[in-house]
Amino acid sequence: MEKGSSAGKRRSTLSSDDDDVRESQSHSSSSSSSRTKKRPRSVKDNIDDEAVDSGKARRRLNKISNELSDLTAMKKKLKHREKKILEEAQQIKEEADQLMGQMHKKIKTKGIVHLNVGGVTYSTSVDTLTQFENSMLAAMFSG
Repeated sequence: MEKGSSAGKRRSTLSSDDDDVRESQSHSSSSSSSRTKKRPRSVKDNIDDEAVDSGKARRRLNKISNELSDLTAMKKKLKHREKKILEEAQQIKEEADQLMGQMHKKIKTKGIVHLNVGGVTYSTSVDTLTQFENSMLAAMFSG
């Protein structure tokens, strides 16, 4: 009987040892997973992060560079347009000055006229006398 009871004790001891091993493995696997979460960052991890940051910075720099190129091209176009506008403004000013000169000539030639009617002097403008194109006064002053 002792043999039987001793074998039974061994089985129960073995099974409890197996349980202990299983429990210890489950603890070690859960603690190893918690270790991976909390493990210190490796040099490779830092380099990978820097490479990602460097890539982001390079893309941002390229974007800014492209925007700068676009702005430079726009500035060049605007300067060209400004030059054309200034040239057109100068041309318009010259035309306006020319028209004003012509108008002044007309005013001088069609200035004030002094009429002596029956001993009484009247002053009027040529424009007033020639406002009716088919009149005798218009024919007289049309020159």
